[in-house]
Amino acid sequence: MPRLSIIVPHRQDDLRLEATLVSILENRPNDCEIVVVHDGSYRDPYHLGDEVVFVQESGGVGDVQKLNAGVLAACAPIVNLLMDGTLVQPAWTLEPLKLFNDPSIATVATTVQSQNGRCAGILPMTRVEARSLQRGRVEQIRSASTPAGPAMACGFYRRRQLLALGGWNADLSVDTADVEMAWLQQTLGLSCESAVNIEIEQAFGARNIDARTVHQLASIGVAFGLNGSGLASAAGGFMGGMLTCGPSAASAWARGILDNDLSLSIAKRINAAAENLRQLESNSQVENYESKSCIAPARRAA
Repeated sequence: MPRLSIIVPHRQDDLRLEATLVSILENRPNDCEIVVVHDGSYRDPYHLGDEVVFVQESGGVGDVQKLNAGVLAACAPIVNLLMDGTLVQPAWTLEPLKLFNDPSIATVATTVQSQNGRCAGILPMTRVEARSLQRGRVEQIRSASTPAGPAMACGFYRRRQLLALGGWNADLSVDTADVEMAWLQQTLGLSCESAVNIEIEQAFGARNIDARTVHQLASIGVAFGLNGSGLASAAGGFMGGMLTCGPSAASAWARGILDNDLSLSIAKRINAAAENLRQLESNSQVENYESKSCIAPARRAA
């Protein structure tokens, strides 16, 4: 069994995926496997089947679902999520894997440099206000501060705990699922550490703060108690957003506050994850599930 599974999703852009794969293969750590998840649209033109495990999901599957499929297919106790378009440096896994020698560490965040600046993980909830959340300000820029969890571009996770949490929330986009995951871990007392000597390059863009993202961040904020729910909160957020973010973001924020289905589903995830973690600690259902998923039928070549 490898020590590390590196998971990369294919998001309908061959060039982004291949840039990341070249970067990984040039700097490949020992004792690892590389898992690429796609929906059947990637044809492996360079015949990498001997180097890469290709996991094919059904056509039309969402990007977040691809991430979860990769975790299910992985065999190692530690998984490294790398979004397509991310470029690694030599020995980028050494510090994170060393940090996992401490059993209290659940996740490790790395610093990611993109065209939008530096990101050293997701801000803890205690450092986020509704006004900043409405603007999409969820990333911290200094690795010296402890983040709530890794950003989506590059993060390291204990696979068993990630499975216990239910993976990333498939109701969310890749631009918000890392925020919900980080705050879920923070709520449940799972600690994140920063790999301060590692910097990853995100060559093809960063977090997209559009109306969909703002809507989902508002619902996430409601679920975690960072902003209120109901008409009064939606109206106040809309008026404040009109002054600071513009009409599109203000409207999206108000709709997200009123999206009870999404905020309640996140709240249910928190409760389910708490129960699963208790089961994991007592070596029951989740541990058995993990041992079986290593031979998941989805592990098949493209």
